Amino acid sequence: MSRDAKSPVIDEYLGRVRSHLPIRAGGDIVRELESSIRDRVEDIATAESRAPDDEIVRRALAEMGEPEDVAVAYSGKRYLVGPNDFRPFVAATAVVFALHIALIGLATALSRAFQFGPFAIGPIGPHGLVSTAASVVHALLLDVGLMALVFAGTRGLRRQIAGASQTPHVDVSRRGSTGRIVLCALVALVLNVFADKVFVVAVDNV
Repeated sequence: MSRDAKSPVIDEYLGRVRSHLPIRAGGDIVRELESSIRDRVEDIATAESRAPDDEIVRRALAEMGEPEDVAVAYSGKRYLVGPNDFRPFVAATAVVFALHIALIGLATALSRAFQFGPFAIGPIGPHGLVSTAASVVHALLLDVGLMALVFAGTRGLRRQIAGASQTPHVDVSRRGSTGRIVLCALVALVLNVFADKVFVVAVDNV
């Protein structure tokens, strides 16, 4: 395989990298990366005194790393929830959200609030659909924000536990994620200000 010869293996790898790159800079980064890959392929082939082939290409790509990680490195962007963590993040958030909704339903059925440390889960307010929608939105925003912070804070520990295993993956930039978390916190704060009217069932004193 000559240096300029088409390689489906390289094309597939570059395609995966390209899908995680910024639109404007993606083309330049892919061209630079392709040149680096072909240089590495030639180096391996020369060291082993053999012609480049698909086996050498795969070894060179393995040395480069997973396409998602390479895209992050080349784009210079940092993530609160990185590409490799996105699917576990979504799955964990869905579980926490489902549990949260179940507890809201239980609190509503029992007409009492549950206290978990600094967090309180109260029954749905007396305003029907509006109170229900408000409770669901409140729970979703809170759970997404909390899980994003958990994943960001435990990234190093989870990588050590995962070891060499590769984890599949919203690409969330630090600035964008921070903005969303702040927004979630502000919305939650505003909703909590009206907790007596929206989230808590009024009970007359006897």
